[in-house]
Amino acid sequence: MKTPKCIIIFFMILGSNLIGQNSIDDRNLFSVTDDQINEYINEVYVNEADALVYSNPQQLARIKKIFERIVVVKDAELARTNLPDLFDLPLASTYNKNLKTDFPFNPEEFNPLKYKMDVFRYNNYVYYRIGDSDYVIIIKSN
Repeated sequence: MKTPKCIIIFFMILGSNLIGQNSIDDRNLFSVTDDQINEYINEVYVNEADALVYSNPQQLARIKKIFERIVVVKDAELARTNLPDLFDLPLASTYNKNLKTDFPFNPEEFNPLKYKMDVFRYNNYVYYRIGDSDYVIIIKSN
């Protein structure tokens, strides 16, 4: 019995996506605790954090999900491609006018809520290079 070519191609693509995702996750330099997430929420939302985030369980869950989808890798080759620069993005300073960029960049202290990144894509990964460094932020699709 012959296997249709489209089925073979489908499984090849599925396999390559899974392998690619695992290698990205294996190289991830970004991880946060719940305490850090709360600290980052408070930094961005300051006096409005309770009203806008903590009193709304769905909003808090959405924010935590964003953190789960962010990967930071150190990859000189990828960083040299034509990616948008994180430092060119506007800061999410609606509630905290004193926000500053994370420069110099440290993946252990990176607060992604500070930047107006495209975090709600459903079908593609989003990439940002970080200044002139070898770091790249990858936001996995929903």
